Amino acid sequence: MDIILIGYRDWALKAFSLIKFRHVQIKSESEFEFFISTKFSANMHLVFVGWSKIIPASVVSHGNCYCIHPSDLPKYRGGSPIQNQVLEGVLDTKLTLFRMNEYLDAGPVLSKTDLCLRGPIPSIFNNMTSASVLLLEDFAYRINDAVFMKGTVQDENLATILPRRKPEQSEITLDDLSRLDSNKLLNKINALGDPYPNAFIRTVDGRKLLIKTATIE
Repeated sequence: MDIILIGYRDWALKAFSLIKFRHVQIKSESEFEFFISTKFSANMHLVFVGWSKIIPASVVSHGNCYCIHPSDLPKYRGGSPIQNQVLEGVLDTKLTLFRMNEYLDAGPVLSKTDLCLRGPIPSIFNNMTSASVLLLEDFAYRINDAVFMKGTVQDENLATILPRRKPEQSEITLDDLSRLDSNKLLNKINALGDPYPNAFIRTVDGRKLLIKTATIE
């Protein structure tokens, strides 16, 4: 069975370059659309890594679509899982590989590995690259293990779903300054590094003063 790795973010592409098993790479939405219309078959295993685009239900329904999500599912389903966890003080979490179904981040879990969310975004991305390689290599090694491939059903009683953050939520407000200590403010700034909407202070003239990096003294 063919393993198709699908992703376009730099950290995901770096993970693909480190994979040792035989696979096919798809690196853009247009390339994915062409693949689906010309080459896709139900016996292929499609693994989405760092992918935020819409996947046709007709593809997911075949049952061989998998996704890597940077949280300890079923916690922190939905968009912006890195930022939502860091802003709630969750700095040690899991990277989860799960089988996709019609619901958001809700399919059976195949495997997890540790993921550190400390430090600036480039460090977090490096951690995600390394953790993704571990999950993908394990997936390829165990792809003929029926028990592993069936996965474990997520406990809906533990599920949390948070929406994708909006750019205006990156503001550091007077309320933040009055109630958050230096470490929590630093974590917020770090989690909102490029390519995400940066942390900012709104100035008296209505403009945004972007804060891309910060240190604590």
